[in-house]
Formats: sequence, C-alpha cells, structure tokens
Amino acid sequence: MSVGLKYVATVIVVISFVHIFHVESSQHLFESIKIIVNEPSSLFQRKLLFYANYKPNTNTARFYFNDLVNYIAPTVTSVSYKILFQNQKTFRKTKSLKVLLFEDRDALSYFYAKINNTGNYNLSHNLMHISTITTFDVDVITKVFAHLYRLSILNVGLLVNLFDEDIIMVTYFPFTPGECHSIKPVIVNRYDPKQRQWLHKDYFPPKVQNFYGCPLTCAAWNEFPYINLEYNSNGNDVTKYKGFEGKLLQFLAESLNFTTKVYILNATEVDETFKEPDFIFKEIFSKHADISLGGYYYKWALDPNTTYSQTDHYYLSHTYMVANIFSIYSTYEKMALPFQLKLWYLIGSVFVLSSLLILTCECCTGPRVRARNYIIGEDNSTPQYHLLTLALGATMPTRQVPRYNFARFLLVCWMLTTLVLRSAYQSGMYQMLRDNIQRNPPQTIADVLKQNYVILLKGTHMALAQTLPDMRNVRTLNGSFLQTFPELLQANELTAIVTQYEYFGYFRQINAASWHRLHLVNERIYTQPLAMNVRTHSYLVEEFNRQIQTAKTFGFDTLWARESFGNQAMKNNADYDPKMLATKNMSMKELGAVFMILIWLHVMAMVIFIIELIWHKWGAAVLRNYHKTLAK
Repeated sequence: MSVGLKYVATVIVVISFVHIFHVESSQHLFESIKIIVNEPSSLFQRKLLFYANYKPNTNTARFYFNDLVNYIAPTVTSVSYKILFQNQKTFRKTKSLKVLLFEDRDALSYFYAKINNTGNYNLSHNLMHISTITTFDVDVITKVFAHLYRLSILNVGLLVNLFDEDIIMVTYFPFTPGECHSIKPVIVNRYDPKQRQWLHKDYFPPKVQNFYGCPLTCAAWNEFPYINLEYNSNGNDVTKYKGFEGKLLQFLAESLNFTTKVYILNATEVDETFKEPDFIFKEIFSKHADISLGGYYYKWALDPNTTYSQTDHYYLSHTYMVANIFSIYSTYEKMALPFQLKLWYLIGSVFVLSSLLILTCECCTGPRVRARNYIIGEDNSTPQYHLLTLALGATMPTRQVPRYNFARFLLVCWMLTTLVLRSAYQSGMYQMLRDNIQRNPPQTIADVLKQNYVILLKGTHMALAQTLPDMRNVRTLNGSFLQTFPELLQANELTAIVTQYEYFGYFRQINAASWHRLHLVNERIYTQPLAMNVRTHSYLVEEFNRQIQTAKTFGFDTLWARESFGNQAMKNNADYDPKMLATKNMSMKELGAVFMILIWLHVMAMVIFIIELIWHKWGAAVLRNYHKTLAK
C-alpha cells in the first residue's frame, strides 16, 4: 500500500464544457480513468469526490458528467463517494489527488483561480483532460503547463484523447540536466484501448528529487546563531552557510542537488517579516526569492489570507529569561564550594588534632619512645610530612611503613578516609566547573519578578507584558539579542531579558570568560517550533518536508543544534540525550581552573620542601635544647 494512504485522499472530477464527445472515444477515456482510480497502489483509496462545474442550462455537460459517475462509481466498492455541483465550491485543506475534466484553457484558469481563493489548499496531484486538445499540440500544451507552473503545480498528468482512439499522458519536468524551469510537454505514459491497460503504473513520476544544479534563491540576513553567510574574497558570492538553519539549507542543497543564491533582506524588510499582516512575504516571493530563513515560528493553522506557505517544523525553540548576577563567587570561594562549611571545619580539626598527636609523640623520650613507635612507627622519621602527602594521594617509602599492627591500622584508616575525601572533592569541583554557580540566583519567573528585575522585551515577546500582570518594570529592547548580552553584563541594576535559548547558547560559546555572570532562569516560558517560509502552494514544501524528516531520523538536527548552541540547548530540547553530555571535551575555562589548582599545589609543595630543609639544618639542635629544658 502506498505511503500516501496515510492521508485523506480525494478524487475531484470537474466538468466545464459543452463539447459532445464521441461515444466510443468517451468510453475509452472513462476506462483509462477507471483503471487509475482502482489502482491498488493509487492514492485514490480514501474518498471519491465528484465535482461538476459546467455552464448553466447545459444539459449535455450534465449528461456527460452523469455518464462518467455511473461508469466509474459502481467499480469503486472499497470507498465512499460524494457528488457536488457548481454551488459547492469550498474545498477543505486535504492532501489530495484529482481528476479534472475541462472544455478549454479558460475553464482551467477559472477553476484554479477559484480554488486558490479558498486558502492554503495544496493541489498536489492532478490528472486532467481538456476536450479541445485532441492532438499532441506542443504550443497549446506548453501554455497549459506554463499556467500550472505559475501555480506551482508540478505533479500533473494531462490526458490527450487522440483521433486514433489512442490516449497519451503528458506532463512536464521543470528541472532537467539541460534546462531549468522547463515547461516542455513530455509523453510519460500511454493507454492501449485494445489491451485496456496503461503502459506502466507510474502515473506521477518524481520531479523535484533532483534539481540538476538549478538555482534556488533564499531570502535571509546574518542572524546568529540561525544563519551566517560567508562571502568570497570579492564579497559577491556566498561560499559557506553557518548556523543551525545555514547547515539545514546546505543539507537540502546537497541532498536535492540545487545551487543557492541569496537575497539579503534590509533592516526594514527584516522588521516587517515579524509583523502581522505579513504582506512583505508576498513581495519577497513574487520578486526576489523562493524560500526564506530567519528563525520563523511555525504556524499550526495558516490563515486563508496568508501570503506564504511553510514547511514542517525542524526544531523546537525554547524561550527563557536570562538575568544578570552581581553576587558571584570568587575564585577562592569556588575552590571551597565542593564541601560544606561544617565539613571543612571537621577536616581542619582532624588535621590539627593529628598534627598535635604527632608533635606530642615526637617529644617523647626514654620509656615513652615505645608509645611513639606504637602509634607512628619506629622508622617513620617524617610523620608530619607523610600526614599531608598521604592525604593528597602520594605514597611513603616501604622501609618507613610501621611494623606494629595498631600503627598500620591507623595508617590504613587515614589513607581510606583521605581517598574518599579526595574523590568527593574532585567530583564536587568538576560539577562546580560545569555549572554556572552564583549566590541564590532566581530559579523561576516569580523569583525574577519578586526581586524587581527590569524586564527587557522585544517583538512578539511584548505580549508577555499583558499575559503576566506582575511584570510591571518592563522596557522595550531596541537592539539585537546578541548585542544586549554584553550590555547586560555591564548593567548596574538587576536586569533580565526574554530571549530564545539559541541566542544565549551561542553567546555562551563565544564568551566563555564572561558568560558566568549571566544566569539562565530554569523555568521555561514557552516553546515554539521553527519552520521555513516558502511561496504560497510551493512545490518545494513536499520535498523539503521529506528531507527535513530524513535529517531528524538520522539526528542531523541534534548535531547542528549542539554545534550552534552547545549541549545545554539539547538538554532543553525534546530530543535531549543525557549520554551526549558525557562525551564533551573540557573547555579552556575548565582547563584553566584545573591549572590554577595545580599551581597552588606546587606552591604548597615548595613551602613544605623549605620547611624540611630548615628542620634538617636546625631541627636536631632545637630538640636537644628542648630535652635539656625538660631534664632540668
């Protein structure tokens, strides 16, 4: 069964002529149409709709229409059908296939003019017959196809009933290896009245799966991180597309084999694209471009008067608040963050008590030396040094390992305890480096409003001022979002901006040293899918949708998001995979923090080394004087 069976399929039969057909010729035509309608792999499997559009007071056309219905309808047993007449001209938006019968080209033009007035109705497949065309007249058929091509109707098969009772199916291929936008008629199928069958069953061959290098023009502007255009040395031609939508456009161009041209929108046109009504797109698509990119929201139900069509959505864009933070932790405070303050007190107390115990044991003389060896070890000549080095993960010489079991028990307990502490500290430090940690940042929108932040809104986000009554301190954002983030860092008052996460994720990637002073409020405001705008009823929609679905299936959209916005973008996206985060390489900011820790550890090692040198030179004399003082 065909993939198209997933949709509600429709057969529309339109009659608009007074020409009297030859009975036998009409029978062959009816038979050829019946074979297509009853084809098991056809899309005519859900609903059969007969529509009569003939001139008033014309009984001949009415009789012909009735003959056609009576001939085809009894053979269609698996679906229902409905008969509509001239006063019933409103068609619902469906993915449809149609059988259209006209008297001449004027009737065809009249029909499509009325159909297009009914809104976003996509005439995707059309099987038609024009009674005045009885020969393979290239000039006349070319004019018919020219009219259809202006309406973006590509999947069309014109049935021509030749005088020798032979019926041919004619169509056109707009993109060929030798020509772009071609409307030359091509015979693609033939009906044999003797055998009562078509030459093959491929009634609508694909036409836009390969553009053969033909150009398509994209209306866009440099809008990080959605699309960024790189030009050649002359500054005339675009050589590379960057950004999420730029990678999508490049993927479409490579998959469908078309070249891209760019129409750069000026500032006025950019502002108009986000306003209602959207008449700017009518001008863009009629004069300048075939498609348009720029982070446009997908509309679930386009208004009948909308001047453009849309592809399926390819990304879910999340809108958040980003607030500036004044109370951030210093570098030394962050080094202490992995443990709570009480735990640091406990660790310090244990070190102090251990040092006092060792110092007391070192002062033991005479009979007390045995107690010192029982606790520290007989050959452990530098117990204070080993106390610190074992805590930091180093080892001690084998010859200095205690021989008494109790001393060994204390040594093993100390090593295990410090191992657990080191592991916990490293884990907490790594988590601290990964996250943006501040002192009590706002976690919800209510927290932002409670702390009396100044809220910056722009464009469609201005509607939030009416949606959230507590949002009183609101100002209009005049610049772009990326230009506002540095200003947000320099602001001397609490300020928050409502923006799509893509802008913040991109700013975070290119400003690794300063973005930590900005906080992403965890509560999501709303989610909007992004789509591509194209010409009304454009033939690009169906094929672009197929390629977008392919990109989603193979995870290209997730890859492009990670490259453009960072991993946090995928954490907030519906397609987030936690395993992705485990494979991220350490950033320069994280590497710098680890380097500073190593520097301080080396400084501590130098201090201990100097203390050992001083103790080696004067320590024995100090102990002798101390023992003489005790002897007195």
